[in-house]
Amino acid sequence: DLVVFFTFWFLKGFPLLDGVCAGLDFKSQIATGLVFVGIIGFGSSILDLPWDIYQTFVLEESFGFNKTTMATFVKDRLKGLALALVFGVPLMSVVFWFFITVGANAW
Repeated sequence: DLVVFFTFWFLKGFPLLDGVCAGLDFKSQIATGLVFVGIIGFGSSILDLPWDIYQTFVLEESFGFNKTTMATFVKDRLKGLALALVFGVPLMSVVFWFFITVGANAW
């Protein structure tokens, strides 16, 4: 994860993604920020998915800890996504609102 983060950073991926999100012409900076964070979160989830599958179905299975089926795994992922949307979007909206409103004095 750290290697991917720094690679994305040094290849100027954050400014590029910011430009893409800003180019979507949302009327609100909060919406643009939410899309930015959503894309980063989605990308992170996709990159972590093979390792999570390996950990659940190979590693845990080899020690006899795994009681998870593929259907349960998918349901858990969807529930996690729903919780991230229900709690994460309002929370991040408040954080973005705070920084937009307070500006440079936020720090």
